[in-house]
Amino acid sequence: MVEAPRSPRDVFAVLNQAPMGGAVTLEVRRGPALYCSLTVASGSTVSNVVNGATVAALAASDEVTVDIVSVPPGAAGTPGRDLTVVIRT
Repeated sequence: MVEAPRSPRDVFAVLNQAPMGGAVTLEVRRGPALYCSLTVASGSTVSNVVNGATVAALAASDEVTVDIVSVPPGAAGTPGRDLTVVIRT
């Protein structure tokens, strides 16, 4: 839940342990609508960075959620560990 209006500078995800065997794909949602998509590549701990100028400002009381869309298959890899999604203002 967003406490006060915010204009994001950027949005990205960080994993403390990198996924192996495939990427981790995330969807950041503002209410039910897709806000942006993030991907952490296999062997990396940081996702792509979404420029805040390309997403809408967040209003007070907006609900922001994260859907994990895909992770590496269990037999072929590991999904990483300790996910943090950052909306930097």
